[in-house]
Amino acid sequence: MTDQTTDRTASPDHTVDHPAALRVAAASVAARATHARPSARPVDAGYLDELRRQPPVESGLARLPDERTRIGFVIVRDAVNFGSGLHPHLVKLPGLSGARTIGQLLLDRVRRDGVPTPAYLAGLDGRACAEMFGQPTRGPAFTLMTMFATAWNELGAYTGDRFGGEYPALVEEAAGSPTAMVAILAGMPHWRDVSRHGDLDVPFHKRAQLATYGLSLCHDPGGARRFTDLGRLTAFADNLIPHVLIEDGLLEIDAELADSLRAGRPLAHGSPAEVELRAAAVEICERLAHRAAAAGDPVHPVELASLLWKKGQQPRYKARPRPRSVSFAY
Repeated sequence: MTDQTTDRTASPDHTVDHPAALRVAAASVAARATHARPSARPVDAGYLDELRRQPPVESGLARLPDERTRIGFVIVRDAVNFGSGLHPHLVKLPGLSGARTIGQLLLDRVRRDGVPTPAYLAGLDGRACAEMFGQPTRGPAFTLMTMFATAWNELGAYTGDRFGGEYPALVEEAAGSPTAMVAILAGMPHWRDVSRHGDLDVPFHKRAQLATYGLSLCHDPGGARRFTDLGRLTAFADNLIPHVLIEDGLLEIDAELADSLRAGRPLAHGSPAEVELRAAAVEICERLAHRAAAAGDPVHPVELASLLWKKGQQPRYKARPRPRSVSFAY
């Protein structure tokens, strides 16, 4: 976990194409990786068809009344979509993972009371987060609640200072560009998700890319999508997608990393093995997307990531420990 502070004076550069840089960096990391790499074996012809048959996972967006509320919910939710290394310590809703528990409880709160305002988020603390999510005020779960408070304080200040306290204004600023949306969100230090592998920067920006994809789904029925060129995004590099790819034989890992995962030990954020796992997942989704396009049935890498995430809800994937890390990244 890194110590990050909010710089309220520096404006994000909307012209930076973080996903394009990640696409190049992930391929380079995959080519020189020693701990985790894409498998050399051919992908079964039916694999993409199987992915497309995944049943939907309820996001809750359809249960929110309008586009404005949906936009606020996605941004506020993905501001705290991290901390996988501490999720085993959370008090969870029956049958739900840590991430889905947090998402569901926040959805319930938004449906009841509306989206938390930026001013509210800017002033809350870990105890307020613990109360909202039904968590203890001590131990590892409370550590995560204090991290949530830090992230929400930052989002509240950023939205209030730069966007008049209006979540939709962040989306308007992007002017329909998904890469600009990623850059706007990555203007907050705790959304910045750049790792180092040797001499190479790897700009994953997982939450910024995931939120941008979520925002593309927030339009009212019959309305136009905010972002249409989703092919410019990469897969969002979390911990579940590499896990599914490992279990499906598309991502190979060395014996030491396999032992760590079996033991349920959190990976050090930014360590070579952790960076290689995430980069391999991005590169595999790029290859799958190229294969789908060549077959005349295109699907974007970010959409493949969503399908893999849905596949990861199956019991057989939940039965084995997945990679986890204590960080603001995922």
